[in-house]
Amino acid sequence: MNILFITNKNVNPIIGGIERITYVLAVGFAELHGHRCFSAFTQRLDNITTPFEKELLLESGRETEMLADFIRENGIEVVIAQGSDAAVNAIVGQIHDAVASVAGCKMIFVFHNMPGFEYTKMSMDVLCYRIMHGQDVVYNLKYLAFQTFQTILRPLINKQMHGKYLPAYNAADKVVLLTEGFIPGYARCAGVPVDDKFCAISNALTFTDRFPIEQYDEEKRNEVLWVGRFDDKHKRLSEAIHIWKMVEEEGRFPDWKLRVVGYGPDEGYYHKLVKRLKLHNVSFEGKTESRPFYRSASLYMMTSAFEGFGLVITEALQSAAVPLAYDTFASLHDIIVDGHNGYIIEDKDRRAYADRLQLLMADADLRRNLAQQGLTFIDKFSTENITKQWNQLFSSLR
Repeated sequence: MNILFITNKNVNPIIGGIERITYVLAVGFAELHGHRCFSAFTQRLDNITTPFEKELLLESGRETEMLADFIRENGIEVVIAQGSDAAVNAIVGQIHDAVASVAGCKMIFVFHNMPGFEYTKMSMDVLCYRIMHGQDVVYNLKYLAFQTFQTILRPLINKQMHGKYLPAYNAADKVVLLTEGFIPGYARCAGVPVDDKFCAISNALTFTDRFPIEQYDEEKRNEVLWVGRFDDKHKRLSEAIHIWKMVEEEGRFPDWKLRVVGYGPDEGYYHKLVKRLKLHNVSFEGKTESRPFYRSASLYMMTSAFEGFGLVITEALQSAAVPLAYDTFASLHDIIVDGHNGYIIEDKDRRAYADRLQLLMADADLRRNLAQQGLTFIDKFSTENITKQWNQLFSSLR
């Protein structure tokens, strides 16, 4: 088959979760099933070599025309619109019109986030810090008002949500969520019934190899890892820092270190928070390749307020770093089986999180056992298994 992926940015396997998973699928489709993959995007960030047969940079206002011509010229049979909350969502109508103009072509819309994430509240401490330091003041003042009056504004917000979620539902032949548990939420946001237009396919593994468990004792260090964008509304590194404060205060593990990999708008706040809490064993590694840090880390912390899938969790499992995560999104339960390959903690229960963390820090055999079980468990997310599910979806559309 000839398959066209549409993304916000050109596909780079090391920048952005949607771009990484698109790259993995394109390679898997080509190598395992002989599909020819093409790429269209609204913004080019670099000129990295990609696995696609051809690429198309869309021009604002000409999306329908350009896509229709590209689909005809290249015999595209399926268009996969990789949506979340940015540019692709804004042009689903144009994508639909282009697909509809070519006989036999089908459109799949994939929502790479947790439906209803827009209702998430941000830490008032972080929000006030942003405003006081002149960070995107208009947006943050609006968000402050949204948080303060969310209950009163609920009818208006629901109407806006329908306006965001319904167009993609109407435009697509299929709407793909990253877990079955997200389907009712998307249907509520769009104001539609749960029907057979919806289906669920998990993301595939993004690393091409797995940690060799026989090297566990040699390579693993007394390190806890956090990887992500410094955006406290979403990733909530502030939660991890406060949990780590509890660990340092109790003083049982002075030789353990929290390593933070990432960058983003709240970096200044996080550095000041670490200083204010007088933490000693926290290191900010900056914007860099995360693989070496996964490889040496024994444990992984996720503290996100929401996720679509949480690729960092599967990356941790592939790297034999035992993950701990707040129970804030449905797809987490597809990835972590509590007590089997990691731990799931009730949201914002810092005491329980710190206790689980220290349980693992104190028991090397438990860490190794959970890491080994995690390496086996993630077979379900192999490129082979996930692309088979995609092929079944393609067959149903035919």
